[in-house]
Amino acid sequence: MEYVVNVAFSIHTLVMNSRIKELLVDAANAHNCDYFYFIDEDLRNKKHTLCVMITHFNSNTEDAIYCGGFIKYIKTIPGVYIDNLYQNEPIFKMIYASRNYLKTMDNRAKQNYNDFQRHRNYSETEYTLLQSLNAVKYKKNTCKPESVISYNDYLNMLNTKN
Repeated sequence: MEYVVNVAFSIHTLVMNSRIKELLVDAANAHNCDYFYFIDEDLRNKKHTLCVMITHFNSNTEDAIYCGGFIKYIKTIPGVYIDNLYQNEPIFKMIYASRNYLKTMDNRAKQNYNDFQRHRNYSETEYTLLQSLNAVKYKKNTCKPESVISYNDYLNMLNTKN
């Protein structure tokens, strides 16, 4: 049994894509991820291209705690969000889906997800993962990576205004 966390960010809105990927890879390795890979998804048109990191964690209690830590860390990175969280084996069970992911699901799968959310039949590890999803409500760093400038550039900007 394993839990799969899909982490997504828009390729067009974040300038530092390679730096974001490095952060995600480092976080996955630090949180004992079994394996991970990246895919690009084209949504509707070229302006909505997402880079999705698919991470696999073992479903035992210790690895679920690492997975929860991974989720909490991802929620602190601006522009990066948890797309979905699901249990892959022995049967597929969607535990969490973002609003963007729900828009892309077909109606039958969406209905199954909504029924599961209403019944709230969570195991202990699933409940732990859901708590980690809800633990961090806001990003710690609210500035976007492309808006950060060096101190010298800031001083030059001030000198040119005068």
